[in-house]
Amino acid sequence: MNTRRVQQCRCKTNHRSSIFAYTLDVCDLLTQQLTRFRALNTHQRAGHVANIDFWAQEVRHCLSLIDGYEVRFRRMKAAQLAHMREHKVTEYWLSEPTITAAPDLRKLDAAERTASRRELVEAWRNLLIICCRTGLLPHERADGLCAGTGTSLSPGETGLR
Repeated sequence: MNTRRVQQCRCKTNHRSSIFAYTLDVCDLLTQQLTRFRALNTHQRAGHVANIDFWAQEVRHCLSLIDGYEVRFRRMKAAQLAHMREHKVTEYWLSEPTITAAPDLRKLDAAERTASRRELVEAWRNLLIICCRTGLLPHERADGLCAGTGTSLSPGETGLR
């Protein structure tokens, strides 16, 4: 994988424990994309609205990555430790071969996951709001697209009074 490319995928908050934090990287990449859509001219944004169901699915996928992280991490850790026990595997430090330890698994911080989730939902909501305000989506449709994100859109936010 091209490390330079991954580094360019960082969001404004740059909240990485590790450069290869797949869950956060993929979610932040989508957040950046949705934020870019918001800044487009209306006619350009209309092209992306034609695929709004795809983008909604991507948002739901990223939210499920974040929300399911804890379970996947515990499963991965248990499987690694079980394999080590079964095969009598130990890791050691090259500088101190007598010290053995279980693998150092880096867990993403809950605050990082929460921040990534919040930024993604905010970018999605902001895109839907501007799509409503520019006449690309009716309020009811945009509000329905918020389903599953833990949020909704009020008529006032989308330009309806």
